[in-house]
Amino acid sequence: MAKKNIDYSNCKPCCITINNKVYSFKSRMEAIFALYLEDMRKSGKVYKWEYETDIFRFECERTAKVKQYNPDFKVWKNANEYEFIECKGKMCQADVRKKSLMQKQFPNIAISYILGDSAEFAFIRNEYYTQLIDNIYQTPQTFLGSITPVSNIWKSNIKPKQYTPKTIKKQKYL
Repeated sequence: MAKKNIDYSNCKPCCITINNKVYSFKSRMEAIFALYLEDMRKSGKVYKWEYETDIFRFECERTAKVKQYNPDFKVWKNANEYEFIECKGKMCQADVRKKSLMQKQFPNIAISYILGDSAEFAFIRNEYYTQLIDNIYQTPQTFLGSITPVSNIWKSNIKPKQYTPKTIKKQKYL
């Protein structure tokens, strides 16, 4: 089977400042969604949100191409309840595989998917695109050849939480 190359040409990484913190997002879609979440936080509709803070490691063959999953956002509804949200322009085969592995190996973890062509995201994009462009021009764009979140700088190099199916069974999740 021939390896398919994924076209990331529409994926435009950007750095923006939210609440005096600089974030480096892998796509403008993620950046727009972060601005939306920040407004939701300010209005009290969500308790808080975090960007790429958790990694889920899959139990699979050593040769498997998909070995871990790092959801885009962790959105806290209140101090005790949260869900993960993944922003996707398009679902490729690897994304479908990750979704399937998450459902099988971490069935108690809630993940919602926001697709770039959905009506829900079209509304958010229309509301926040101008704010995003203004923010991009006011924030230095520093990628240094990688798309590692700049937010890790203000986290004092704290590594994301990592979970495996074995460790997740020991913890209580909502």
